[in-house]
Amino acid sequence: MKKHTNLLSVTLVAGLIASPLLQAQQDEHAGHGMMQASMHAEGHGMDHGDMGMAGEGEGVIKALLPDRKQVVIDHEPVASHNWPKMTMGFAVTDAKLLEGLSVGDKVSFKFTAKGMNGVISAITKQ
Repeated sequence: MKKHTNLLSVTLVAGLIASPLLQAQQDEHAGHGMMQASMHAEGHGMDHGDMGMAGEGEGVIKALLPDRKQVVIDHEPVASHNWPKMTMGFAVTDAKLLEGLSVGDKVSFKFTAKGMNGVISAITKQ
């Protein structure tokens, strides 16, 4: 019985230590990469009818998800939105925009964004 109590105590302490660390890591990366892409797929992102602030960017495609109307781009800084260089997911207005593109392609793109929720309306291989 004492072994089970000690194991339970160790497990609880480990959980208490790990929880803030995991939350800090999630907070640090909020708005980046696939987390944003999955938010769009689940309907938690920007409503495509809600026009955000327009912008343009350049970057390299890291993932293509045409069935989910999403692309992940490692983009250069975007001054208009005060975004640093980072990798993030974007929704696209039409999956056809992704036709002919491949992972590793260098692209330029036009988008609208509200906060960190970006929706690409045009994308061109460079």
